[in-house]
Amino acid sequence: MDVDLRFEVFNLIYRDRALRALLLNYADVLDGRSAAEENCFLALQWAEDPAEGAVPGSQVLTARAHMPRDASSGHWCPDDVLQRLRAVLESDVAVALVAARCTGVSPEVIDLSGDTTFTSCRFEIAPVPSRSIRRTPLEPAP
Repeated sequence: MDVDLRFEVFNLIYRDRALRALLLNYADVLDGRSAAEENCFLALQWAEDPAEGAVPGSQVLTARAHMPRDASSGHWCPDDVLQRLRAVLESDVAVALVAARCTGVSPEVIDLSGDTTFTSCRFEIAPVPSRSIRRTPLEPAP
């Protein structure tokens, strides 16, 4: 049975109340209901080009945590968001579903088009090898 890595990862992220709110903020930005410079948000981008030697079936997830350039202390810091994301992807629940490995974090960048700053983190996401069920042959009752 193949695992849809993107679906599993999205569900893991969506279970976390804070990360879910940041994803919904991004949806509002995309739909034009909110301006990027008004909210913190989390943007996810997938690619199917993992590094050489990666586990077969692996995919690359780049997460970008944005915050307004002139944010007050009440906003999330991009580094905090990415730490929280990493904790979710490395949780006990997650490791049973997917194998996530952080392959790098960018320095903070200023996005002039959206008037935000962001930090990105790249993860290699791989399927967890299925565990075969060990079956013991039935023996006749005495």
